[in-house]
Amino acid sequence: MNNDSKCYTPNQIDCEAEACVYNHSHKCDATHVDIKGNHATSVKETACGTFREK
Repeated sequence: MNNDSKCYTPNQIDCEAEACVYNHSHKCDATHVDIKGNHATSVKETACGTFREK
C-alpha cells in the first residue's frame, strides 16, 4: 500500500450501507472515512472502517 491519498468533501462518496448513521441519501456524510482491507486485491475484500450502526 502506498501513501497516496485523495481528499473528498462530505457527500462525495457513494454509500450502500443503509444501516449506517453516516449514510444520507446514499452519500457518506462522515468527515473522515477509514477503509479496511490492507492486503485487499479487489473491492470485495475491502470494508468501511467508519461504519456505525443506526
